Amino acid sequence: MNKTTVTGNHLSFLLAVLLNIFPGMYTPCFCEEKSASQTKTDIIRMPLLYETDFEQGATDWEPTDSDAWQIKSTDKGKVYSQSKMCKYNPPFRSPFNISILKNIVVEDFVLDVRAKSTKQDYPHRDLCIFFGYQDPTHFYYAHLGKKTDTGANQVHLVDGAPRRPISKNLPAEKPGIPWDDDWHNVRVARNVSDGTIEVFFDDMSKPVTSIRDSTLKRGRVGLGSFDDTGDFDDFKLRGIKADKKTVYRMMHCNAGTKTDVVTWQNDLRTKLFKLMKMEDLIPKVESLPFDARENKSWSTENYTVKEMTIQSTPGRRIEIIITMPKDEKKSFPAVVCIGGHSSVRYSTYINGNDFAGKPTIYKGFASELAAKGFITISTLVSQHKVYESDRTLMGERLWDLMRCVSYLKSLPNVDKSCIGCGGLSLGGEMTMWLAAMDLRITAADSCGFMTYMDQMEQNHCMCWKFFGLRELVDYPDIYALIAPRALECQNGRKEPSTQFTPELAQKAMNEIRPVYALFGKSNSLSLDIHDGGHEVDLPALLAFFDRCLKR
Repeated sequence: MNKTTVTGNHLSFLLAVLLNIFPGMYTPCFCEEKSASQTKTDIIRMPLLYETDFEQGATDWEPTDSDAWQIKSTDKGKVYSQSKMCKYNPPFRSPFNISILKNIVVEDFVLDVRAKSTKQDYPHRDLCIFFGYQDPTHFYYAHLGKKTDTGANQVHLVDGAPRRPISKNLPAEKPGIPWDDDWHNVRVARNVSDGTIEVFFDDMSKPVTSIRDSTLKRGRVGLGSFDDTGDFDDFKLRGIKADKKTVYRMMHCNAGTKTDVVTWQNDLRTKLFKLMKMEDLIPKVESLPFDARENKSWSTENYTVKEMTIQSTPGRRIEIIITMPKDEKKSFPAVVCIGGHSSVRYSTYINGNDFAGKPTIYKGFASELAAKGFITISTLVSQHKVYESDRTLMGERLWDLMRCVSYLKSLPNVDKSCIGCGGLSLGGEMTMWLAAMDLRITAADSCGFMTYMDQMEQNHCMCWKFFGLRELVDYPDIYALIAPRALECQNGRKEPSTQFTPELAQKAMNEIRPVYALFGKSNSLSLDIHDGGHEVDLPALLAFFDRCLKR
């Protein structure tokens, strides 16, 4: 047989019609007690999405290391061979040798393949089948190991952390997969509605592993091994395609090498600027005249406060607050101070040493910084109105903050190599965006925000979301754009479960750490879990900027 077939669209349509006429016709059930004939019937009812015997090559496949995978000729035809260890460093402890089928995302599926282990025999000989693959830190894999222990001969989940077994195979009950030097039949079946995952080896009537887990409901499938070698042939995938729009994080950061990460950072910034409709403005970020106009000023014991306006775009001006130490003969570090929802330009200054007002969640961190010898600047980014046509809300917010950075750089007494940014809530979000997209930022303190987009879809203002964002990244990816520059995130233990919880912050931080480690800058990344709620931890913020911006 010599074929590679991608199909399923017309079959999916026919299946949908039949299901409407005969409800219950398709009810995939992968039960351990089911007979081989029942399993075959269920498979026939699922549309054939893809099959190949690899005679025409493997252009439909995406390996972690193309040099380690090849089409190999045998006396019985061509096979897809993972012939050596991939040069791939996964973000977390997980398999190294992976090749993922391109472009097909499935929910329910049955995957069949012939597999042959080519590793010299030893107790942990293995091959793996991957599924639910969304990105390098979110996927399942069935580890078909010759020996059973907590890491081998189990179904594992990689979910923004090192792989963990979700099956509970015990050596006495499931001694392992009897790999030898011959070909074997492998099947993995998934029913998303009840979470059933079944793994078969040679005997298609009784699974070697059967569990339930619904953490990842869709994704791509793939082949490989943890750290061995193997050959694959006669691959067939039946299933129900998932809507491609529901698959997110297609540009998730793959912390392979430092060069890979830098390339990824540059590519992602370009794509995000385009989605935010800012690409025409970026070349003008410093060349556009400011035409700065002072409206009001006054002095405190240590610094001067000015209310001003500057040109943001050729057709729009913005109001700013800026504080200046009184010693004009020195250069000083500077911080862009960013308020959250319903904030005004003064919100980050109120309740500080020199500004009047009731206590606020911002703790007056901007005026506290001003009193400590920092130049500070703020502008309004809490608006929900797009001012100019063909712009986006998030793009205009970010651009105004970038212009604040440009204005700081234009001042003779600003240390250009020591410009930071910090904020709370929406201000924490915009701190993330500013530091991620503007390489002139040296250090960022993002307070009360680090989370995931799934959390933000519920009980939050949706101003964070713009077209194409979720298909590209999640928040840990945006934070990873800041690497290797200094980043502190703050989350309070008293945050409600629907808000910016420390648990989600810790999970996100675990995704960012490998990126900083590649740069040798693990100490530049920190997570402050404090005892408060949705508020700034003032001592930690002041210490962070003292440490990262003062020479």
